[in-house]
Amino acid sequence: MKFSKSFFVAAALCGIANAFNGDVTFYYPRVATGACGWYNNDNELVAALSIDQYGSGGNCGRAIRVDYQGKSVTVAAVDKCAGCQPNDIDLSPAAFDQLASRDAGRIAVNWYYVN
Repeated sequence: MKFSKSFFVAAALCGIANAFNGDVTFYYPRVATGACGWYNNDNELVAALSIDQYGSGGNCGRAIRVDYQGKSVTVAAVDKCAGCQPNDIDLSPAAFDQLASRDAGRIAVNWYYVN
């Protein structure tokens, strides 16, 4: 997915310094404690970051807004996604459901850090 010119203009006006585009899938955070050290359940609005975005854990707890086809959801970064490409993220089922049906499996989104 490509960013439109209007997206970058809007991002600049809103102060969005780190806007990304990538794929989103969903995962089940209830399976284990996340890389940030917190236990989360599938009903929470949380995300797992790619290894590149996770880094040494400095983004743990940061709010992320994910936009897809006129819908958006704000999630907290709580885990690391080892199988994600640099700008991909995994969402909890509750967060993914805010954007698309789980039947879609993988969707291309725009996202950015809110804080």
